[in-house]
Amino acid sequence: MRRLAALSIAPFLLLTAGADASAQTWGPRVGQPTVDVHRYQLDAHRLEMDRLRLRADQRELEARQSALESRLAVMRVEAARQRDPLPPPMPPRSAASAAERRETVQGGIGQIDAWLDRRAD
Repeated sequence: MRRLAALSIAPFLLLTAGADASAQTWGPRVGQPTVDVHRYQLDAHRLEMDRLRLRADQRELEARQSALESRLAVMRVEAARQRDPLPPPMPPRSAASAAERRETVQGGIGQIDAWLDRRAD
């Protein structure tokens, strides 16, 4: 039984093996102009490379545009930020006010020194 099955499959395998080999080879038909397959492959690769270059250029332009937009947004935010008001200018000090200030500071330091020098009871 096995031998009969093997014999019935063998012709089928021979027919399909020949079909695969003939399907893989290519040749021009008689009476038709010859076609250069390599030129078509070259053109297809060239078109794909041009498409990829175009997409890369588009991505680069989008990146530059977004960088400029973000820089403009930062500049707008900084321009809209309210500045701290400047303090009013100090009037010029007289010699009497400087001496009074110096005595006030010395008095405050004397109180701190007295507190630090106190005895722990």
